[in-house]
Amino acid sequence: MHSPGDSPHSTHGILTPQQGLERFHLQRFEVDSRLADHVSGLWSVSWDLGDQGYEQEILPFPRVNIGFERGEARVVGPSAERFVARLSGSGSVLGVRFEPAGFAAFSDRPMSAWVGAQAAVTDVFGAEGEALFQELGGLCGEFLEPRVPAARLEQARRSVEGFLVERLQRHEVETPRLVNALVERAQRDRRLLRAEQLAEVANCSLRSLQRLFERFVGVGPKWVLCRARAQEAAERISSGEEVDWVKLALDLGYHDQAHFIRDFKAQIGFTPTAYAARCRAR
Repeated sequence: MHSPGDSPHSTHGILTPQQGLERFHLQRFEVDSRLADHVSGLWSVSWDLGDQGYEQEILPFPRVNIGFERGEARVVGPSAERFVARLSGSGSVLGVRFEPAGFAAFSDRPMSAWVGAQAAVTDVFGAEGEALFQELGGLCGEFLEPRVPAARLEQARRSVEGFLVERLQRHEVETPRLVNALVERAQRDRRLLRAEQLAEVANCSLRSLQRLFERFVGVGPKWVLCRARAQEAAERISSGEEVDWVKLALDLGYHDQAHFIRDFKAQIGFTPTAYAARCRAR
């Protein structure tokens, strides 16, 4: 499965991306095919800001990420809110980006318990997780280097993949393809405006769909639909092209522009025109 944010050069979910990409370097990597149902890709962010700092706002996807960085390695659950990544000095992060329903195979908790939650890798994966963190720290210069050499980054990627593949092979896991496909459909199909419509696509009741999302994704189908539209709107506004606001609202399935503005502000924190002004500022 591939969401709009999975392509190597995508800025989907990164707010005011032009300013951010002037300050940090983002790379995305494909993963071993054996992980395809569970992991959408690996990513790396590196920066060298001198004595400056930078705050990057993110409007995240409904997914779990694991981040390995200076001094810590954490499992970060789906976030219902915008969050701010604070960068300073120089450094790097190596991350794993799971499919929307992909982390359920690695967790003994329902995914609803992960929403807004974080945990140390050692709390989730024990001593083996700590050993992986130490190995990656050695390969990535303890995540202090502003740019990790490609050969070492590739070795780190293979280590992470091997770690996850081994865990999948230890257990009989339910393949979450249906749920991943439904989330992808919700993100791409602008004809889907209500959770009831997505339930029709899944050929199940709305309550069954909600339980499925609660178990495997953590957030409900209505939330996924709203977040997808906000992310697409933000990406189109940040492209730098002239925006026809009425057309944008209609393209996203809104027949009432006031409804579009209200939903956008609830997700992004700014009205569409105010966000456009922020994107133009340098």
